[in-house]
Amino acid sequence: MVTGVVPKPGRTALNYFCNASGGIVTEMTVTSFAAERYWLISAAAGERHDEHWLREHLPTDGRSVHLENVSARYGTLIVVGPRSRELLSLLTSADLGNEAFPWLALRTIEIGYAKAFALRVNYVGELGWELHLPVEHVLSVYDLLWEAGERFGISDYVCMQWTACGLRNAIGPGRAI
Repeated sequence: MVTGVVPKPGRTALNYFCNASGGIVTEMTVTSFAAERYWLISAAAGERHDEHWLREHLPTDGRSVHLENVSARYGTLIVVGPRSRELLSLLTSADLGNEAFPWLALRTIEIGYAKAFALRVNYVGELGWELHLPVEHVLSVYDLLWEAGERFGISDYVCMQWTACGLRNAIGPGRAI
C-alpha cells in the first residue's frame, strides 16, 4: 500500500500509495504522532479520492484501524524562507534549532494562545515549517506572524491548499504565508 518508509513517532515523510499491481494511486505526507497513530495529509484536489481509496483498503475487522477526516477542524499556515526560524522564534519558546527540531520532525509548539502541530518540512526548497492549527486559531496566529514578520519583509504567497484524511488525527485546509 505504501512505497516509502513509514516514519517513526515524531517524524514525517512523503509517501506514495500504490494499487495491487504497483501503480501509484496518490501521494500523501505521513506523520507519526505515536506508534500506530498516523496523520495523513493529502492535496485538496485529491481529498475525496484519497479518503475513498483509504476507506476501501481498511482492514475488514472494523476495529484495528480508525479513519477520521478532520479537514474542517484544522488549518495550515506555512512559514518559509531563510529567516523563517528567526520569525517563529519571536513567537514561541520552542527550540527551533537543527538539533532540537531537525528536518522532517514533528513538534507541538505554542504560538499565542494556540498549540500547533509544527512540521519542519516544506516543498518549496527553503527553510520552513508547516503549522497545523485548530481553525479557530488560524487567523490569530496568522496575525501574530504577520505583525512579527513585517520587520523581515513578510509577504503572502500562493500555495496549493492541503486537506487531510487521517488515521485518528488529521489536519486540513489553510492559508499560507
